[in-house]
Amino acid sequence: MHVSGRGRGIAELDLGAVFASDEERSALSLVKSLDLSHNVLTVVSALHPLGSLQTLNIAHNRIATLRSLPLTLTNVDLSFNQLTTLEGLMGLPCLEVLDVSHNKLHSLASMAGQPPTLQVLRASANRIASTDGIQNLFNLKVLLLDHNLVASSDALICLKGLEQLEVVSFAHCPVASVNGYRDYVIRTQPTLLSVDGAPTLGHMTRPLSRGLDSHNTSRRLNESTTTTQPPDAQDGYATLNATNQESTLLHSEERALRRELQDAVLLLEQEQKDHHRTRLQLRKSETQLQESKRLIREQLEELSLLRQEKESHISQLQALKGKVDVLQRNAKYEKERHHTETMRLAETFERDRTQHDVHISDLRQRIADVSSINSSRVYNAATTSRRGAKAASTHPHNTSAQSHRTSATSKGPIPRHMNTSKISSSATHPDDDDDDDTSEAAGALARQLKGWLCDEVRRQSKHDDRNRDDRDSNVSNSTEDSDDANSPRTAARNITALWERNEGRLGKR
Repeated sequence: MHVSGRGRGIAELDLGAVFASDEERSALSLVKSLDLSHNVLTVVSALHPLGSLQTLNIAHNRIATLRSLPLTLTNVDLSFNQLTTLEGLMGLPCLEVLDVSHNKLHSLASMAGQPPTLQVLRASANRIASTDGIQNLFNLKVLLLDHNLVASSDALICLKGLEQLEVVSFAHCPVASVNGYRDYVIRTQPTLLSVDGAPTLGHMTRPLSRGLDSHNTSRRLNESTTTTQPPDAQDGYATLNATNQESTLLHSEERALRRELQDAVLLLEQEQKDHHRTRLQLRKSETQLQESKRLIREQLEELSLLRQEKESHISQLQALKGKVDVLQRNAKYEKERHHTETMRLAETFERDRTQHDVHISDLRQRIADVSSINSSRVYNAATTSRRGAKAASTHPHNTSAQSHRTSATSKGPIPRHMNTSKISSSATHPDDDDDDDTSEAAGALARQLKGWLCDEVRRQSKHDDRNRDDRDSNVSNSTEDSDDANSPRTAARNITALWERNEGRLGKR
């Protein structure tokens, strides 16, 4: 893929800062050709993300130093810059074509450490005075050092070791003005096809012309010994021979030029094919580049959306955390309040329970007292009744008086809260029968006690209902069951049942 940034006013290039993520850098591995010519670059660095770069064109800039070029480069164009040294190009194992013409180079000594893969070196229009450093470039085929300061013929000795060299140029250098310079270069490296832009085929025809001259001379000598011709005829014959020789040379040169022209036409056609193929590749690369840019833009847009969603989620999370904190504080407050209320209710329940226990104990004591009084009264009444019956049989007139005295003496103190009006009224009639008086008194007492107990039960039930409504729902069921067993309502019911049994028992008696 070819990427072009030609003539866009680029002053600085930092791919590591532009393509930060691994996905973006992976797209750079598709770039094989990069054109940054005709810009204002001063330094070229950080091109290492271009892991597949092969061709780099950074001509017509302001570059003075080179740093960190990709090791995959095969073709580098650094012409028309301000380079003073080639140290930044050291150690490129795949470099084949290098153009450093129109710079400020003084020497090629830094090329001594370059791997021998370089085939084309263009270093025209610099300030180079020697060829030291290129003697190890054994695969070099094209060497252009024209418009430099090479002045000594010793600089041409290095050409002997360059057996693959085909084109060399020292044109417009001081050494090119030395007599015999061209012949010396050709003798130094016979494989050359061009010297200073001119083909070397013309020099190959000189041995042929010298051979023709010697052959013609020998023929003239032979003819001079066998025939006698007038002097004028001999001069014409020599002129004709010279003309023939010149014509032969012209034909040879013409054929050579035709061959060169054919080669040039073939080369031009090949170059046109290569150019057409390169243009197709360029268009394809531009299409791929546009597609890559589109994909990168889409990925950047998706990344922006993801960042916005992330920020939104972070804000929502913070809001939820705030709500959770508020809920936790409220829950803690409610828990403390609930605990305090529960403790208060528990204390109230224990206090009420204690009061109920005391009340029940008091009721039980009263019931026991009443039961004891009733029992004694029933017993006294029964005894008096039996005595009265016996006395009536013996003294019928003294029965009522005796019964009245017995009834009066058998009655003990009546408990408080008990209505004794009926008992007193029944006791003031000494003329009634003793058994009827005793039964009526016991029944009245039982009915009064039952009414009093029922009133107490209703009052206590209302009080318990109010307390139960205020009581917290977290009190356990087992505790409620045990408390209900000891509640005043249950005790009152038990007392009522007991008095009903006593009332029935007294009625029977």
